[in-house]
Amino acid sequence: MPQLATKTQSQVRDKARESCELIRSELFEECRSLVDYSYYYAKCMSDYCTWGDGAQQVVCTHAAALARACAIQGVSIPWNTDSKAAVDCCKSDVLTTVCTHSP
Repeated sequence: MPQLATKTQSQVRDKARESCELIRSELFEECRSLVDYSYYYAKCMSDYCTWGDGAQQVVCTHAAALARACAIQGVSIPWNTDSKAAVDCCKSDVLTTVCTHSP
């Protein structure tokens, strides 16, 4: 039985890495030199692992926070249909303000 729990935790951690990778993706490349994305990535990983699989809103929330931090530095992050992850976030209404308004 403990092996199953460990495997489940491992699977959730792998899914968290895959999902939170959005924060380290080229979508935020222009902003990397201005905002330390590692904080947002670490928070995404921690929160995703706490909430478990299916916690896409965690990813969207931290990506939106990073996008806002970038906007404060004068870099607009293009949350548009070219980014599947961003579209998924917009569909779930998590990033409504980021999706519909330019910073």
